[in-house]
Amino acid sequence: MKTSTTTLMLALCLSTLSTATMADEVGSVTSPDGQNTLAIDRSDSGQLTYTVTRGTHTLVAASPLGLVAREADLSAGLALSAHSTRPINEQYALPTGKCAVYHNTCNELTLIFTKGSAYDDGVAFRYVVNGDEPLTVTADKAEVNLPSFERCWAQRYVTDYSQPYPARSWSDLQGVSDNTRKLCVPALVKSTEGDDCWVLLTESQGDAQFCASALVAGDTTHPGCFSFALQDTPTVGPAFTTPWRTLYMGTLATIVESNLNDDLNPATSLTDTSWIQAGLSSWDWGGEDGQERHDLNIVKDYIDMAHNMHWPYYTLDAGWDGAPYALADVTAYAASKGVKVFIWSHQNRFRNDEEQIRSILSEWKRLGFAGVKIDFFEDDRKAMMEKYELLKVAAEQQLMVNFHGCTRPTGLRRTWPNLITSEAVYGGEQYYFNHLATPATHNITLALTRNVIGAMDYTPVEFARKDGVLRHLTTWSHQGALATLYESGIQTMSDSRQNLTTSPAAPLLGVLPAAWDETRCLEASPDQYVTVARRKGDDWYVASIANDERDVTLPLQQLLGDGTYTAQ
Repeated sequence: MKTSTTTLMLALCLSTLSTATMADEVGSVTSPDGQNTLAIDRSDSGQLTYTVTRGTHTLVAASPLGLVAREADLSAGLALSAHSTRPINEQYALPTGKCAVYHNTCNELTLIFTKGSAYDDGVAFRYVVNGDEPLTVTADKAEVNLPSFERCWAQRYVTDYSQPYPARSWSDLQGVSDNTRKLCVPALVKSTEGDDCWVLLTESQGDAQFCASALVAGDTTHPGCFSFALQDTPTVGPAFTTPWRTLYMGTLATIVESNLNDDLNPATSLTDTSWIQAGLSSWDWGGEDGQERHDLNIVKDYIDMAHNMHWPYYTLDAGWDGAPYALADVTAYAASKGVKVFIWSHQNRFRNDEEQIRSILSEWKRLGFAGVKIDFFEDDRKAMMEKYELLKVAAEQQLMVNFHGCTRPTGLRRTWPNLITSEAVYGGEQYYFNHLATPATHNITLALTRNVIGAMDYTPVEFARKDGVLRHLTTWSHQGALATLYESGIQTMSDSRQNLTTSPAAPLLGVLPAAWDETRCLEASPDQYVTVARRKGDDWYVASIANDERDVTLPLQQLLGDGTYTAQ
């Protein structure tokens, strides 16, 4: 049987690296601020483990690494043969996101079997396998052992990533997902070591090469120990890379402001991104309280709404397929009003066939659509991950993309910046079915979990039912704040024309940006409160929501320079 050479990649943002001299330690790396250190050990039998310390605290105790395939066990018998280093110091810009300029700085250590780097705001590792034949991967041996675990906030595992994030103790986790203890990423972990030692666990750079994983909590004999359960047995290779296992680390503010997910992805090859433009959108399915409509007059009503609110987009959702009007009628009317249109589709319209995808998207482009909203993926196996490659064809056609009913974001928008947002959230549309679904505690925690790792189409700002009936647990101001609190390249407004255009929030919503130059998390506590400030040009937009009544003090000296300002 042929064997494979395994490369394990570990990342954090750093400026210093060292190769250890201890007999069992094969490499270590420290972050630029000196706070985070990751060390890799190898046992006499060639098994790898890693540890992560932050200051004097051990955040990740000795945890195993390695892949297992039917053809080979790549978790033991590993031998170090060579090592090298290279610096990474880059800046890049994206049309959407938390900030205007992204900074990615680290030194990269390559050990033949192991490759690593370190960030001030986290740790990540992955496997790069170079072999002579394809492998069918059956397990990832990697664990994250958090000895200071106090509690966590995570969804039970579902393939559309659309569940609440309740706070759970370790004993609470034992009954999750029918006692399989399977969770979705991201998962936020509070440490007993203090406010500087929060951890957010997720995956980065999930692409067509591999499947996604569920996060699995250990049993009662292994408190604080998480592992990764592959959601497929993918046949890959002979050369392949797995997604990064990513740990954001630090204060809640550090985690919220971090762009680690994006940094861990390759730079885009697109030379022209001027057609990718962020903005707010009206939405017929949401405005109609979750009902499909087949009337062109209703479509025109929502286009008029976008025009009157000075929003650049309208989202044509389910209901157009088989409707009596032509798609060209929609785009022509929208163009007359200066509005661009996103068109919804079920993912099963597309095959894993680039030419078939191109034929559909090129026709929609010819008809004048600016973007697509593709829904109902709900599958983390490799074959479905391959379908997300339609991003490439959409970029060729200069079409923006909004994924719904989809897997968690993994930073792919750095490579494909036309990925303007995705759902993977228990969001505002839940009001149409259960007005108790998304209380303030849930909305607060989303800002500290799901929205950290990527743009989030929560579909915010739901003031009332279309007929004016009030039906949910939060206030109008809370709903209005969500459009600033949550980052999404297309911010899809979920309410009707009657409720939105007459709201006291209408003047704000008419000028609100959807891409930002700077993001600051001013204060946060899961389930309790969060205050986020976002800057566009010279203007700061501040959103604060809470579960209970409280006073908020804004540290304006941390945000504003010299000069005279007007507050609204």
